[in-house]
Amino acid sequence: LSPETLNWHCPPWGGTVVGPRYDRKAVKPGIVHLGITDFHRGHQAHFINEILGSNEAGCLNWGISAVSLSPDAKMRHAMRKQDGMYTLTVRSGQECQTQIIGAYCE
Repeated sequence: LSPETLNWHCPPWGGTVVGPRYDRKAVKPGIVHLGITDFHRGHQAHFINEILGSNEAGCLNWGISAVSLSPDAKMRHAMRKQDGMYTLTVRSGQECQTQIIGAYCE
């Protein structure tokens, strides 16, 4: 994932993946999170992503600054290569919705 590839996978360009509904360059860190775990990316970062796209006053001041204390740098390198973005698929019954989470700004 990168800002350049978003154009190929997100509406209105014909894709089915929902991209960030906000200007990622305008997001400022407001949260420091220790560890880039699956649970955090699947839950808290998802909700922060929703707040960032809410158009509420000050909403872009709640980006996530991720800090990894693990000696295993695989996730840090993967997130860096993807400009801090990743996909999250939420399943409800038989329906699935995939979206790109862009809440990480550092």
